[in-house]
Amino acid sequence: MKPNMKLWIAEQMKDLMKVKSIEKIGVTDICKTAEIERSTFYYHFEDKYELLNLTMIMHLFM
Repeated sequence: MKPNMKLWIAEQMKDLMKVKSIEKIGVTDICKTAEIERSTFYYHFEDKYELLNLTMIMHLFM
């Protein structure tokens, strides 16, 4: 497991958003891109919108 899985998944989401709009991105897409299981995704996030919030915060402050 990555040291900070939430940040890893958010980075993968950022990359995914470069090629797809958020409306077209599903949890399956996120999991495939991040090479994680759905259970791992849901362990860290309630839904893709919670992940989107973290991704946007990272973009603003990092």
